[in-house]
Amino acid sequence: MTSERSSRRESYDGAQCPLPELPLIGWTHPRIAGELGLGPHRHPGAWELCWLRRGEVDWWVGEEAHTVPHGHCYLTRPDELHGGAHGMLQACDLYWLHLHVPASGFPGMPDLERRLLALPRVFRADRVTVGMWSDLLAEHREPAALAAQTAITAGLNRLLVAVLRSAQEHHSPKPSRAIAEAITFMQTRLDEPLPVAIVARAAGMSPSRFHDRFLNEIGEPPATWLRRLRLARAKQMLATGRPVTAVAHDLGFPSSQWFATVFRRHTGVAPSAWRPRFTAT
Repeated sequence: MTSERSSRRESYDGAQCPLPELPLIGWTHPRIAGELGLGPHRHPGAWELCWLRRGEVDWWVGEEAHTVPHGHCYLTRPDELHGGAHGMLQACDLYWLHLHVPASGFPGMPDLERRLLALPRVFRADRVTVGMWSDLLAEHREPAALAAQTAITAGLNRLLVAVLRSAQEHHSPKPSRAIAEAITFMQTRLDEPLPVAIVARAAGMSPSRFHDRFLNEIGEPPATWLRRLRLARAKQMLATGRPVTAVAHDLGFPSSQWFATVFRRHTGVAPSAWRPRFTAT
């Protein structure tokens, strides 16, 4: 990999990374699913931490498959085989970095590796901000600048603390009773049109109050959560061989054509091409 900078991608490695513990950092913003490839690969000796600012990513590691929502981090351990579903990256706004944790301990965080091992694969990262990533990228644009290594160390530690605190706060988030009931209401009515106003009424709230409560507790708007749930169920059903038209009908889409359009927009492939395993042979 080489360092690069454009309107859609920025990354730094090698000589442009003055901190040995941070050998790679980058950002990318593909406009459509499949614009960038993300085939099976490993990072020898390096942890990879990704933060999804916008969009969602279908990602696999080993035998696990995950759909990562925006505002979440996801983590790959050293040497693990991983990649994107169908070898591609979806439309998103994605930041990532690699970490080398020395045997002597990470500067300023001697127990970092133990903390990383305790993290879930995917977790909400409410304390992480785009400014933290932007500051680190800015320091890498001029790696020979005065005190660049000191500034990168401070910025990296600030980001890692935000990541660790976010994971601690949201490892097993439990919604309030009203929001939990609304979730159950949506889960049991996937074959019906479900405007937010109907779900809000079932939860005993106004649409605006329900929207704000749901966003605060779950981390995304109810309409986005419902679409993601429907697509996740669609992937499960398609993986069993269920026909596309039947899946569209069972999940409340007005037509199989509209379902195919929505599915392709968010995954980059047609429903008929979806597979349950994404590793290459």
